[in-house]
Amino acid sequence: MQKLTTILDWIRYCTSELSKPDIEEQLVFAHGCLNAFDEAHALVLGLLHLPFNLDAGYFSATLTDKEIAAIQNGLAMRINDKKPVPYICHRAMFMGLEFYVDERVLIPRSPIMELIDSRFLPYRQQPVYSLLDLCCGSGCIGIASAYMFPEAEVIVSDIDNDAIAVANINIAKHDIARQVCAVQSDLFEHLDGYQFDIIVSNPPYVDSDTMANLPEEF
Repeated sequence: MQKLTTILDWIRYCTSELSKPDIEEQLVFAHGCLNAFDEAHALVLGLLHLPFNLDAGYFSATLTDKEIAAIQNGLAMRINDKKPVPYICHRAMFMGLEFYVDERVLIPRSPIMELIDSRFLPYRQQPVYSLLDLCCGSGCIGIASAYMFPEAEVIVSDIDNDAIAVANINIAKHDIARQVCAVQSDLFEHLDGYQFDIIVSNPPYVDSDTMANLPEEF
């Protein structure tokens, strides 16, 4: 352990640990990671608060004792608790944008990103000046849509106050409060007076029995 000092050292070490047969067979690599190396890369850079596309020239940088301790702790959570890397690092990517996530919301993994990327064509028939992200969770769909439609007013709404709290973190993170507002609402209960050109929703759709049988990473 004393010889592991650089970013590259720790990516290599975490990859080796996650690749051990008795460990790898118990884990599910997901959320944008296909294998142990992907997870090690995301874990180390995520905990160091560095870009996931960090220039290779920085990989020889020496880490502080505090940074090494954070990586050791994160690796232990991944292996022992099967905690997903995005929850360990509080970082998740959606449509090339970074979002804060924790256990209060699901980790973004929506096929709706393809619709957003196409600007909802061919289903959209008119300009978009107002958009609702219903059951918003982290707010990633609404915020990503706001980038695609900079003239639109966007409401992100959820019944869960914890989800609204996370959505507000992401609104602040993207400095987009001038365009995006979070509203706690049971469906349309607190949305009287609003009209929307587009309503998009990706609510939790897995029933409790199925959810109980999914890998712990989900």
